[in-house]
Amino acid sequence: MKNAIIRLSGISVGYDKSPILKNISFEISRGTVFVIMGPSGCGKSTLLRAMAGLLKPLRGKIEVASSSVDGDTMRNIGMLFQGGALFTSMTVSENIALPLLRHTDYSAERIEKIVTEKLALAGVPGIGNMYPSQLSGGMKKRVGLARALALDPEILLLDEPSAGLDPISAGNLDRLILEINRSLGTTIVMVSHDLDSIFAVGQDSIFLDPTAHTITARGNPNDLLRRPPNADVLKFLTRGKK
Repeated sequence: MKNAIIRLSGISVGYDKSPILKNISFEISRGTVFVIMGPSGCGKSTLLRAMAGLLKPLRGKIEVASSSVDGDTMRNIGMLFQGGALFTSMTVSENIALPLLRHTDYSAERIEKIVTEKLALAGVPGIGNMYPSQLSGGMKKRVGLARALALDPEILLLDEPSAGLDPISAGNLDRLILEINRSLGTTIVMVSHDLDSIFAVGQDSIFLDPTAHTITARGNPNDLLRRPPNADVLKFLTRGKK
């Protein structure tokens, strides 16, 4: 793939030398909203953590912008964890400022300006002095997203962004994800089991099969629904429908 920004070659991932996924290979085009989907326990979040550099593959290679994933590439990757993963003892502003304090030598004034800009981009302006305990689930996700965007990463990794949200909040977050992709050109990789989100934002995807421990389908989720390559993909993409 000529325009690939992420490339996985022969990846096996798991814990205690026991692979959850085996021999995974795929590429992600720059500027794409890419979905990693599959049933519970198939290894979606584990694969995402490996792509983020938080879990070392048991074998194989992960490249981001033609470089191996390591400390030098992490500034190009922002990550939204499932629950937002905000530090409860810090204000919203302090949470968002954390990566800037860690990875830059920006002045306090510049950091404050960036925090304000990212909160506005995430659709939650003016809440910098609040604490996570004062926020709704949807607001926590948006603050987590603002923090993930603090360093203007080329790549944004989202782990079940709509999990725990009501349908309206989830839909609003989907629209925000698409707006970030369109306006900033950010490559977005999203783990999700939420069909509404998958169909709304996914431009490309892989399906992970928990029995085969590997990829068994690839393509736009809407295309896979129209032309399912196997019964498991069809069952996953039509679950809950009569």
